[in-house]
Amino acid sequence: MKKEKLEKKVYFLDNVSNSTEVEEYIASYICKKGAKKGSNVERKNDGRWGKKVMNIDLGKIRFAVYPVKENNGKEEVIVLKTSKDVKYENRMNQKEKFKSSLCFILRYSCKSRFNFIFEELIEDVMRKTDMYVNL
Repeated sequence: MKKEKLEKKVYFLDNVSNSTEVEEYIASYICKKGAKKGSNVERKNDGRWGKKVMNIDLGKIRFAVYPVKENNGKEEVIVLKTSKDVKYENRMNQKEKFKSSLCFILRYSCKSRFNFIFEELIEDVMRKTDMYVNL
């Protein structure tokens, strides 16, 4: 089975100091339809996405992942790089501090496609860890 290549766009966020500002950026520029600045990215009513950040720690590299369901079928991985580490809430362990300057937005069309894209992302990050660390 032939693996599909994923398109990646990289956005550098210089003036971001916390995860709320990252989420506002995502709502304002990545998920333009229906999202409003200051909405804290809660879009549960239309099924597009909610505040479902996933914190990934692969040892040498740590990053956050935001899944975004797209009804138009557009699938891509978007990379956000902040100038300093941003604290992300850890929903599994509130006492654990999770900070990273790297964040991925996964745009997917259905749950099975999310699983595929997420696996591809993890494999890509593991293969190119040094590139992502030095981004």
